[in-house]
This record gives sequence, structure tokens and C-alpha cells, in this order.
Amino acid sequence: MSQTTECSYDLVRQVEDLRRQNRWIKTLLIGLLCVPLCFLIMGQGSSERTIEGNQFVLKDAAGKIRARLFMNEGGASLAFYDGAGHGQAALAVGPNGPLLSFYSSQGIEVAKFFTVDDLPSLVLSDQSGKARLAVGLNKDAAHVVLYNAPGSLGVGMGADKDGAIVSLHDPNGTLRGKLTASADESGIEFYDRSQQVRAAFTAKAGGTVLGMSDAAGNVRALLGQAAEGAQLTILNQNGKIVATVPK
Repeated sequence: MSQTTECSYDLVRQVEDLRRQNRWIKTLLIGLLCVPLCFLIMGQGSSERTIEGNQFVLKDAAGKIRARLFMNEGGASLAFYDGAGHGQAALAVGPNGPLLSFYSSQGIEVAKFFTVDDLPSLVLSDQSGKARLAVGLNKDAAHVVLYNAPGSLGVGMGADKDGAIVSLHDPNGTLRGKLTASADESGIEFYDRSQQVRAAFTAKAGGTVLGMSDAAGNVRALLGQAAEGAQLTILNQNGKIVATVPK
């Protein structure tokens, strides 16, 4: 075999090798091009897919319901459950607006966040389901309410454009004290069990006044301080002044 022939055979083998490599490269390139194309087609298909129904249930590996998306008379709701089947959280949208609730392991609602007239409110409850704290906004004011263990009003706080107020209540929810503040004056009042004002203190720019009343609500003593000085006035049950110091 001549050297030229051997070179020709070598050249043929190199060409065949190149052809095989080119075929492999083309196959690889086609495969690589098909991958994003498949994802693109899949993405287009999933974006156009619509599932309709009035209830969807999500179950865990044990077959227990862990979430539900459903419709009721009020609107749409989304509920989440623990492994024991107790509701843990729920999101609902109804005629009055959205509502987000959280539940204890016993299924008792312990917190809820909702809107009233498009303004937010928050209520926190104890393990018995009784409200213990409420925070909310209305059109003109913000308020905070603390409830005692029986569920009656304990402390109320509010603020608006005219000022602020704090009310104190006994375990029965009876008003026993009130603190107010405005641009012109501030004051504090104390009440007995019948909610009769028994003492009141008011502070203004012109002076301060402390008044004390009997069980019937009649003012029996006044202690005032003004630019002219301090004065103590004693009154009888009919409101008549019986003594003044200094005279």
C-alpha cells in the first residue's frame, strides 16, 4: 500500500469520525432545544388550565383533611386543620368584608381580625373563648378594650379629634372610674357601685376644682383653686352652702 493510499484511508476515517461526532452533536443540540420548548409548552398549558368547583379538599398522606377551600352562603372560605381534625385557621370573605380567625388545639377561636365599615378590628380571646382584648378603628376614633375573666368590660380606652378617655370597671363591668383629656381641660371621676359620681377633679386653664358628692348624687363639698386663691365650700343635702373657708 502506497503512502498516498494510507493517507487517503486516514482522511476517510477522520471524515467518518467527524460525521459521527456531528450526528451526536446535532442529536444533543436537538435534545437541548426540546427541553425549554417542552417547558414552554407545559407552562402555556398550565396557565390556560381552569379548574372549577364549589369545594376543594387537601388531604395528607394519612388521608386526613388538612385544608378546605369552599363556598357557603356568606362567600368564599379557606380553612386549615391539624392532624386531629381541629380547625386551626380560617380566612373568609363575606358581605361584611374579610375575616381571619385562629383556633386553639381544642377548636376554640382565640383570635380574629376583621373589618367593619372598611376599618380593621382585632379581638383576642382566652382558652374558654371569652374575649379579653379588642382593638379597633371606627370613622372618627380608635379604641382599646380589656375584658376581665368573666368576660365583662374591665378597661376601655378611646381617642378621637376632641381628646382621649380611659374608663375603669369592676369585675361586674360596672363603671368605677373615668379619666378624660381634651384641649381645654382634663378630669377624673370616681363612681360607687350604683354608678353615682362620688368624687370628681377637673383642671382648666383658670384653675382646678375637686368635688365630692353623697350617695344621692348631691354635691356636698367643693375645693377650688383659682387666681384669687383656694376656697373650700361645704353644702347640705339640699345644695345650700353651710360653710365657706375662707369666707
